Amino acid sequence: MFTVLLVETNGAVIDALVKQLDEQIKAQVSVVPGLDQAKSFLTENQGKGVPDLVIVRAVLDEVPVAHGLLNFVYEQLNRPPVIVMGNVEFSGIEFNCLPDRFKISEFSKIVTKALHVSRKELEALHRPPYTGISIKNFYGMDKCECDVFIRISKKNCDDQYVKRLHTGDNFDAVTLQKYESMGLLEFYVRSDDLSLVLSAFEQKALKQLDEKCVVAELVQIGSHQFEVGQDLLLKLGVSDVTMRIVDTNIKVMTNALVSGVVAPHNFGELLKALLANKGGYNYKHSFLLAFLCSTIIPKMEWGKNDQMKSNIEKMIYVSFMHDIHLQEEKLVRIHSKSAFEMMALTPQEHELVEYHANKVSTLALSMPRIPAGVDIILRQHHGTTNGVGFADGASGSLSGLAILFIVVETFTHMLLDFQVLQLGPKAILKKMERDYTLASYRKVIDAMAEMLKV
Repeated sequence: MFTVLLVETNGAVIDALVKQLDEQIKAQVSVVPGLDQAKSFLTENQGKGVPDLVIVRAVLDEVPVAHGLLNFVYEQLNRPPVIVMGNVEFSGIEFNCLPDRFKISEFSKIVTKALHVSRKELEALHRPPYTGISIKNFYGMDKCECDVFIRISKKNCDDQYVKRLHTGDNFDAVTLQKYESMGLLEFYVRSDDLSLVLSAFEQKALKQLDEKCVVAELVQIGSHQFEVGQDLLLKLGVSDVTMRIVDTNIKVMTNALVSGVVAPHNFGELLKALLANKGGYNYKHSFLLAFLCSTIIPKMEWGKNDQMKSNIEKMIYVSFMHDIHLQEEKLVRIHSKSAFEMMALTPQEHELVEYHANKVSTLALSMPRIPAGVDIILRQHHGTTNGVGFADGASGSLSGLAILFIVVETFTHMLLDFQVLQLGPKAILKKMERDYTLASYRKVIDAMAEMLKV
């Protein structure tokens, strides 16, 4: 925990900054109204390493508080970093400045800079003692990399965490099913051990990829990794650890698509394996999207070699992420304005669906190493340029890869609804030719027909 001395008298400013410092760095903030009180605080805590940071208004009640405080700090052996709100001239020590009126985002950045806090350190500050991981994510594992707990919640007291599996213990699917039959949905691990567990998930998937797989096995590996990746990214947010899991997901999908195990000539086998897989609709939908996009792109004449590989990589990321915020199948199945308007949704569901493209685009921007342009495709994947709602019809003002994704997603939804629509690939493409009349959309349909040989 950081300690901060704030020299300010405006109540609204104090409330806003104390709230931000608590949320950002879990700071214990001491507030004083003037120079004399600030000097007393620093004198009393001299040699104790307190405070870690001083934030001071340049002028309070026409008194140049910041200049006086900087002069006082200059004479100390242990000098805390100082942030001044307003203009002040002082030489002898370095300090950080904000304008009199500033945005909280600007304040947040300068606090991080003044304290030399890394992203990893910020993540550690906000990490709870224990982190829950869905039990289903442990299927495919057989050994505990760390102690595993269950949570017992009690009224009027803190949750208790009871150890159920020890480091090095072996377990199997029967063990996991026993806990699920008790109504447990999650195991808990110490947050400091989280990277050990996620590394085990990652290594298991990569080991399976190194082994020779048939289509059904690749689909099964992908199903497990997809659920792990989406679950942890949503729950834990963007971090080095969760990005490794996302990268593994992309590698699983990419391996399946470039290894030759999954290819246009065995599309029927792939579809059969996906429909038989116990994974959710979201996974089947996303895997089909990744497969179709990656096999159509080479036929679109949008460049060769590195550019083509880059476009395929982008579409695999988009396929994995585009509906990540929609956890229920009924929400994932909404893919048009008419379907959106007809579906009976709660206000929360309505807002989630309406803004999910914009939301996932923003998430993509916060993710390191993600290919440039993925955020644009995600924002436009329902035909609008701002990622809000669904377009009234086909638009030619979207990026080429977004248009490709829209066409392929329409095909995918209809194909997975075979039991209702009773339409095969050829009939679906014929219907799409009637629905999409713009040349840029028809070009994708033609490429898909050529790839599927229908």
